Amino acid sequence: MRARIKVYPEGAPIRDAAQIALIRAFRERLGPAAKFLVEQPVTRNEGDIRAFDATFELLGGCGLEFVTRFYDCQAQLRAALIKQRDSGLDRLILIVKATHSNRRAVEAAADVIATTFPLGTRTVLAALASARDPGANGLVFV
Repeated sequence: MRARIKVYPEGAPIRDAAQIALIRAFRERLGPAAKFLVEQPVTRNEGDIRAFDATFELLGGCGLEFVTRFYDCQAQLRAALIKQRDSGLDRLILIVKATHSNRRAVEAAADVIATTFPLGTRTVLAALASARDPGANGLVFV
């Protein structure tokens, strides 16, 4: 007797399905007029493979970083801010999945986060939905 077993992939067909869902949810919150491009290079340098998760069309530019799991405040903020610095974009918005653990993590570091991301969800979404510059970097829960 000989046994044969076939194995088939299970679950989402792409590895970053959670991030794609977060991008879609953010787009829905802004409405159909919102224009942003996904996976945009940070710089034009050939050797630089970094990219913003998306960029939003604003005068001065706006980088969007989507975070499904906020777990290392310093490292995640540092990486995003270095991208902003190297790109020359005026604004950076962190879009964080609105889970209980993410809200607790952001709350635990709120004073540190506010120094470079002073704007919150309502202010940022209202500005971006009408294609206006929010005036500063922000952190949005979606």
